[in-house]
Amino acid sequence: MKQKLILGIMIGFLTIVNMAPVFAQQDKGSSILKQFGFLTVVSEVRDASILINGREYMQSKVYNVELSPGTHYVEVKSNKGEVIYSEFITLVSGQSMALDTRHKVSDLAKPVQEEVIKTIRQRRGTFGVGAQLQSVSGFSIKKFFGPMGIQVSGLIGSQTESTLENSEKLYQDDNNFNINVRWVYNIAERLRSNGRLMYFYSGVGFGIDTFDDLDFRSDNYYYNTRKYVPHVFAGVEFDHGLGALSLGIEYRIQYMTRDVETTTYNWGKGYESVYETNEKSTISGLVLNVAYHWYF
Repeated sequence: MKQKLILGIMIGFLTIVNMAPVFAQQDKGSSILKQFGFLTVVSEVRDASILINGREYMQSKVYNVELSPGTHYVEVKSNKGEVIYSEFITLVSGQSMALDTRHKVSDLAKPVQEEVIKTIRQRRGTFGVGAQLQSVSGFSIKKFFGPMGIQVSGLIGSQTESTLENSEKLYQDDNNFNINVRWVYNIAERLRSNGRLMYFYSGVGFGIDTFDDLDFRSDNYYYNTRKYVPHVFAGVEFDHGLGALSLGIEYRIQYMTRDVETTTYNWGKGYESVYETNEKSTISGLVLNVAYHWYF
């Protein structure tokens, strides 16, 4: 019995001695792991690249990147090299962190964002050509001088003698045109998640419209129409691959003068026309603006 007890003690001692290196190795591995943090970055932007401390990973998803404890700088770039996400993060030993890169550009990384915006703006150009639908619509040109810009839009038209009725030949001024001049101010620029810019703008404008028209509800003809349209406006312009789409709203006051020919039917006399000059009216309200421009 005494011999068996001694044998058991010896076997236990040898087991502990043999297992000691294994336990030591496990403790060493655990301590090594605790010396690092682990970062996972996932982007939903197609063909994006992830950069950590300037090192570029040519893929849109990286998992459990080993990083030393401390502060690290993370960027996500589009396939055109535009920064669509930037963030400073701080890791501690043994920490695992995952970043949501869909919308955020951190305040600490604003200088980076501002530099990207400046580059995109320079590439875009300051002269635009397109068309605008508004209270006084037409073809449009824009020119920006920094955040300030001027926009001129309009149309020119005329009616030949062959297209005029007899009554129109008497009264109509056939030099038809409209023109609208706007002073535009870019309030702010924002980098969208797809790496393109959007511009928030506002401004004031003044338009003149001289086109004549027909009121089909009352068979009234209007000649020598003059519309004077002061207005204020605001909107957002979205850059994309081909040009820029603007969506906005304006508040306008329209002062109008025109000559009116009213046609009525009297029994026994037939149709009779009454011509009145310089009819005045004023309307005001909100108008939706839509525009598209190409910049050079």
